Amino acid sequence: MAYQIADDVHWCKANGRYVFLDLSADEYLALDHSGEIAFAAIMNGNLPDDASGSGIQRLLDDGLIEPSDQPKPTSAPAELSPPSFAISIVRGPKSGLQIILQALVCHLATVWKLRRATLGQAIALVPPSAPAQHALPADEILCSRVSAFAATSRLVSTQDQCVRSSIALIRFLNRFGYRPHLVIGVRMHPFRAHAWVQHGAVVLTGGLDDVLAFTPILVR
Repeated sequence: MAYQIADDVHWCKANGRYVFLDLSADEYLALDHSGEIAFAAIMNGNLPDDASGSGIQRLLDDGLIEPSDQPKPTSAPAELSPPSFAISIVRGPKSGLQIILQALVCHLATVWKLRRATLGQAIALVPPSAPAQHALPADEILCSRVSAFAATSRLVSTQDQCVRSSIALIRFLNRFGYRPHLVIGVRMHPFRAHAWVQHGAVVLTGGLDDVLAFTPILVR
């Protein structure tokens, strides 16, 4: 019997542990030892043996994998340039009041729209990012627009709202032709999840140190 990752399930290996994000169940999961062995066997294209049988059943019970006669490739998160620079340290040209008001309206509207949304429903609002060869450069205009959006945090709370704020920024930048990535990353010991916006190798929300500790599990 062959297996594949279930739809709406994303995974990565963070701090030596396999971590899953199940968007349909709106939860993160880590594996026990038998599950780790079983998933590693599936990744390597090996049929599970007796030692991993209980782990396979756990993966099935948790809805992380499903049987398939023609399994899809078990791929890791989409490729993303490692973050190397944070736009927050750049002083871009000041935005006018009209742009800041546009950013505020977009921020408020997105937070309101997502107030009861699950993580999967929230991510569905994010349009696919542009391929690298078609992406606009991280120029002074982008710096100015990100700065305008950052100014709205004085009026819209961003504490523990990294997903909503990131999606709001992406929707705002979409208006000007930018198609950055939404990135959700995880870390272990203790477990934490964090979302940020990245354009190429440039982090648009927060500082570089804020994201380097996290392993991407979903890139949109």
